[in-house]
Amino acid sequence: MILKTLQHCTSIMSKWLNGFSFLQNVSRFKEKITYVDTEKTLKHIVERLKNEKEIAVDTEGNSLYCYQSKICLIQVSSREKHYIIDTLRIKNISILKDLFSNPNVEKIMHGSAYDIQMLYQCAGIQIKNLFDTQIAASFLGEKKPGLASIIKKYFGVHLSKTHQKSNWAIRPLPDEMIEYAISDTMYLLFLADRLKKQLKENHRIEWVREECEYLSRYGINIKKKERPSIGIENPSGEKLNAAELVLQFREKVARQMNLPPFRVLDKKTIREIVVKENLDIKTLKWLTAKTPLKQHHLEELLEIIQKAGEKIVKRQEKQTSKKYHTKDFKEKIDKLYTWRSTRAQQLGLEPYLVLSQKQILSLAEVKIETHNDIAGIDELKNWQKKTFGKELTELLK
Repeated sequence: MILKTLQHCTSIMSKWLNGFSFLQNVSRFKEKITYVDTEKTLKHIVERLKNEKEIAVDTEGNSLYCYQSKICLIQVSSREKHYIIDTLRIKNISILKDLFSNPNVEKIMHGSAYDIQMLYQCAGIQIKNLFDTQIAASFLGEKKPGLASIIKKYFGVHLSKTHQKSNWAIRPLPDEMIEYAISDTMYLLFLADRLKKQLKENHRIEWVREECEYLSRYGINIKKKERPSIGIENPSGEKLNAAELVLQFREKVARQMNLPPFRVLDKKTIREIVVKENLDIKTLKWLTAKTPLKQHHLEELLEIIQKAGEKIVKRQEKQTSKKYHTKDFKEKIDKLYTWRSTRAQQLGLEPYLVLSQKQILSLAEVKIETHNDIAGIDELKNWQKKTFGKELTELLK
């Protein structure tokens, strides 16, 4: 079914990836791809892959097409075989737990935060022994650490992103979508080899491993923002309240219609609605013409907006300690931001990789006199304490 796809993919990869034995000819490559749509086959594959030292993993979901997103496809590649697991046919994907949570098998992933969260939410699967090639590329100073950019740089191969926003719940999957799915994992093991080598040469491999360990452990608890910003400049209390109520309305309708919230009302439309003076049903209908909202939705929305000014809801703002306003605290913050900028430039890294904003606040809150004071700050990673501990102590004591 996917011979044409494989021919195209093989011709490109064979040209650039010399020495990769699994790409010598189309027939051999075709034999190395398995489409998995039964629990029996999946169990057999899991047992086989548990003996591998590392595997590449990726997922495809339908978060752009429904309110409660789900995993529609899981791609797994070893150095010799490639598997496309149809998670719409196989309901019990917890079968993969023995593999994905196996600390003896390294999981190579790229930009894995979403995949980690979805695997945990959908099947209780926690990734263990993670190596994220996006994190690795970032710590090597790559300005564009996306998969397509990195693959092009290291292998000269152009990865199409045509189906990045496709609906992966459709069946049967067309050949070009299967090609896209395969390409997301088939390069990762070889990419990881190169990145690891460079990280070791730059003495940064432990930095990346600790960051990956942190992500795999705590990434399962990442939550979306409760109040997404819609970008209103200098909003009044009434406008803030209206925006809050519209966002709540959007969430309710999205759940009812089984659509992602942004497809019900995008940020631009919400801004236009909230800032519009003397809003009436005719204007509201015009502003929402390209949305799936029905007449009864518009009437409810108009009533919500009209009542927004009757009672201003005070937002619960995070209380800040008085020390946040002291001269000493502000001086520490300034020192840390200046140091971070200089150090990041020296290392060829983005500043947030050296110290996050949260870590800067934690450092500024604590009285620093010795290196032990730095060692006691939980927000700092071990690699940061080891690499920057002495510098930060001298800077802040």
